[in-house]
Amino acid sequence: MKHCLAFVCLLFVVTSCKKDDNPPIVEVFGKNPDSVFVKTYAEYMDPGAKATDPEDGPVELIVAKNVNMNVPGHYLIFYSAKDKYDNVSEKKQRDVYVIKADGTYSANESCSSSGAQSLTVTISSNYTNDTISLKDFPVALFTTKAVTKEGGYQIYQQQLNGVIQIEGAITVDHSSMTISYTRTSLVGPPASENCTVSLTRN
Repeated sequence: MKHCLAFVCLLFVVTSCKKDDNPPIVEVFGKNPDSVFVKTYAEYMDPGAKATDPEDGPVELIVAKNVNMNVPGHYLIFYSAKDKYDNVSEKKQRDVYVIKADGTYSANESCSSSGAQSLTVTISSNYTNDTISLKDFPVALFTTKAVTKEGGYQIYQQQLNGVIQIEGAITVDHSSMTISYTRTSLVGPPASENCTVSLTRN
């Protein structure tokens, strides 16, 4: 009986000292690759990531990034983690493209009610709020601003000269830009239509 008890105790010690060989797992959130075309902050808003260890649960995330919003280019953000046994996770990365938005663009607008037309879009960066000016009908010129919201870009302008209301979003990648919005008339009979603008740099 004493021998059996000693064996059980030894087995318990050996089992409890067994080392964890499983590394943490890193999950990257948001768009990847991500593009910053119309920006509203001087600092890149990283959607982030999380690290989870199979044995210990959530562990500290290690992030290495150096995205310079003032210099157009291709940047990398690296995410990794290490558990208490020094098991290192697979390194994950996010590609970030910072694209100079300044310039004049030729654009084709397609609306659900009024059809298609050509217009001009001018974008200028001031590192606070980027401004988008669209030549539109029936308003000769309206100005709207882009702000980040829920990981994407939203058009931030409720009323335009008391004549039109615009609400929508901006979709970008590192080679193109699309503005999708709903245009509602504030004068005359109630009228609303959905529009999409595809941009090409001049």
